[in-house]
Amino acid sequence: MKRNKLVVACVMLVGIGLVSQVVERNLDKPAIQKYVETSFKETDDDKDTFDFKDEKETNIFEWIGF
Repeated sequence: MKRNKLVVACVMLVGIGLVSQVVERNLDKPAIQKYVETSFKETDDDKDTFDFKDEKETNIFEWIGF
Protein backbone atom coordinates (compact mmCIF):
# COMPACT_ATOMS: atom_id res chain seq x y z
CA MET A 1 0.00 0.00 0.00
CA LYS A 2 2.81 2.40 0.90
CA ARG A 3 4.61 1.53 -2.32
CA ASN A 4 1.54 2.39 -4.40
CA LYS A 5 1.32 5.83 -2.80
CA LEU A 6 5.00 6.42 -3.55
CA VAL A 7 4.55 5.40 -7.19
CA VAL A 8 1.50 7.67 -7.55
CA ALA A 9 3.39 10.59 -5.99
CA CYS A 10 6.35 10.06 -8.36
CA VAL A 11 4.07 9.85 -11.40
CA MET A 12 2.27 13.04 -10.35
CA LEU A 13 5.59 14.85 -9.87
CA VAL A 14 6.84 13.81 -13.30
CA GLY A 15 3.48 14.74 -14.84
CA ILE A 16 3.55 18.21 -13.31
CA GLY A 17 7.10 18.65 -14.60
CA LEU A 18 6.09 17.66 -18.11
CA VAL A 19 3.06 19.96 -18.11
CA SER A 20 5.19 22.88 -16.92
CA GLN A 21 7.68 22.27 -19.74
CA VAL A 22 4.90 22.24 -22.33
CA VAL A 23 3.43 25.47 -20.95
CA GLU A 24 6.83 27.16 -20.88
CA ARG A 25 7.55 26.25 -24.50
CA ASN A 26 4.15 27.55 -25.65
CA LEU A 27 4.47 30.98 -24.01
CA ASP A 28 4.71 33.94 -26.36
CA LYS A 29 7.95 35.34 -24.92
CA PRO A 30 8.23 38.44 -27.18
CA ALA A 31 4.67 39.46 -26.23
CA ILE A 32 5.44 39.04 -22.53
CA GLN A 33 8.62 41.08 -22.89
CA LYS A 34 6.76 43.86 -24.71
CA TYR A 35 4.03 43.92 -22.02
CA VAL A 36 6.60 44.14 -19.22
CA GLU A 37 8.55 46.89 -20.97
CA THR A 38 5.43 49.01 -21.52
CA SER A 39 3.60 48.32 -18.24
CA PHE A 40 6.30 48.45 -15.57
CA LYS A 41 8.38 51.47 -14.60
CA GLU A 42 11.93 51.39 -13.26
CA THR A 43 12.38 53.14 -9.92
CA ASP A 44 15.31 54.29 -7.81
CA ASP A 45 14.72 52.21 -4.67
CA ASP A 46 18.14 52.19 -3.08
CA LYS A 47 19.18 52.95 0.50
CA ASP A 48 19.81 56.61 -0.25
CA THR A 49 16.27 57.39 -1.40
CA PHE A 50 14.26 54.89 0.68
CA ASP A 51 12.86 55.91 4.07
CA PHE A 52 13.70 53.45 6.86
CA LYS A 53 11.99 55.36 9.72
CA ASP A 54 9.72 52.47 10.72
CA GLU A 55 12.50 49.91 10.93
CA LYS A 56 14.08 49.62 14.36
CA GLU A 57 17.18 47.55 14.98
CA THR A 58 16.53 44.88 17.60
CA ASN A 59 18.66 42.03 18.81
CA ILE A 60 17.44 38.50 19.47
CA PHE A 61 16.80 39.14 23.19
CA GLU A 62 14.56 42.16 22.52
CA TRP A 63 12.73 40.16 19.87
CA ILE A 64 12.05 37.33 22.34
CA GLY A 65 10.89 39.78 24.99
CA PHE A 66 13.74 40.09 27.52
